[in-house]
Amino acid sequence: MPRPRRPATSPDQLGLSLRGEGFEGRLETRGVFSLAYLSRHLPEAQEFANQQEIAAVFREIGEIWRRHLTALRRQNEAFTCSTLLEPVLDRLGWRRIPQQSMPRGFATRKVPDYCLFTSSEEFTTASEADANTLFRLSATALEAKKYGHPLDQLSTSETPGWFPSQQVQDYLNNAKDASGSRFFNWVILTNGSEWRLYTDRSAVGAYFSFHLVRNGEFCSLTEFRTFVTLFRASAFERAPDGSCFLDEVREQSLRLQGDLENNLRKRIFSVLEDVGTGFADFEDNHLDEADFPDAYSSALTFLYGLLFVLYAESRSLLPVKAHGPGANRRYLNEFSLARLVERLRSRTL
Repeated sequence: MPRPRRPATSPDQLGLSLRGEGFEGRLETRGVFSLAYLSRHLPEAQEFANQQEIAAVFREIGEIWRRHLTALRRQNEAFTCSTLLEPVLDRLGWRRIPQQSMPRGFATRKVPDYCLFTSSEEFTTASEADANTLFRLSATALEAKKYGHPLDQLSTSETPGWFPSQQVQDYLNNAKDASGSRFFNWVILTNGSEWRLYTDRSAVGAYFSFHLVRNGEFCSLTEFRTFVTLFRASAFERAPDGSCFLDEVREQSLRLQGDLENNLRKRIFSVLEDVGTGFADFEDNHLDEADFPDAYSSALTFLYGLLFVLYAESRSLLPVKAHGPGANRRYLNEFSLARLVERLRSRTL
């Protein structure tokens, strides 16, 4: 006699929507934020950029990019800075001072391309002060690369022998006052098309990336809202306790990710029971109680196989992209688990 089935616990029972790291549209997360938080909860935040208010900025930056694209591809880092990065920073509300050396006595001789300030008052004070005051008032530093330069590739001209991420980490490690307190906790790295955030509060090498341009296409206005929300000056404004909006996003993002992972562990046991019950209830299997240990083993094998494929697809280790390098439409449309997600959610299988 078939055993009664438990009611479904969640539309996401298999955890198909659990996304901590990887790509989602223009977003790429590697240990700083959670994709699940950025896609589901960030748009609900009061600080999320208003589409009507940023529409003009979106058009202006897109036009600058399109008008100068050929030259950006040919020219050097300085051209990228003056032609694209500075107009973007201005429209994001930043005040900037370029090429400032760290105060004397610091272990690094690297010079950030820009020190960035969230207010005109801090900018004015910093521009007239010594290096210690200048960096103390900086909300962040920005390291720039030539347009399109791969951000995970060794630099060959301006900083030969250094990976861009090493330079950023160097600033985070050395930008401290005499007491050891950091001047800033976040640093921006960009080549104009890809914009990254690094923080000292994540593992070395961890970052969040927004692809303003991907596969030769400028982002949409809807996607641009996330870029503005996370890279504008107000996101770096420090509260009295020294924290900023980005810190809040990171904390809530990681908290959500931890909750999702705990829920996934619990759901795995429920799914295991569902799979085993399915084997036992399928009449053609002709199972009786003596076969239950083998059914349990088969259910485990099947479940771990599912989890392995889900993980591989979430990290783009299997070709689930619809276009671009490594894309395979036949795998995506005929074999992938990703193609089943919406059908599983709506119970139409």
